[in-house]
Amino acid sequence: MAEILPSASYVRNPKAAKSEAEQSAILPSNGEHAELGVEEATQVWELLETPQTIATICRSIGAKSDAGSTQVSSLLAELYDQDLIQVSPDT
Repeated sequence: MAEILPSASYVRNPKAAKSEAEQSAILPSNGEHAELGVEEATQVWELLETPQTIATICRSIGAKSDAGSTQVSSLLAELYDQDLIQVSPDT
């Protein structure tokens, strides 16, 4: 699994899925993706349209604990491993 750096910004890979059907394949409806609920995982995916750090994602989805940060990192690592996100060129 990829190492996600807290200080780096991540953004969707331009080649990543864009349609709702493709997003459904990325973010399973069972709500168990990376220990985040499907609603939070979907919010993260939407936020990644622009460069985001773990901290900005956590603030945006209301994840206030270290556990929330760990869950976001885990989701980002999964998305990175699937080549759906990349480190932002602006980082």
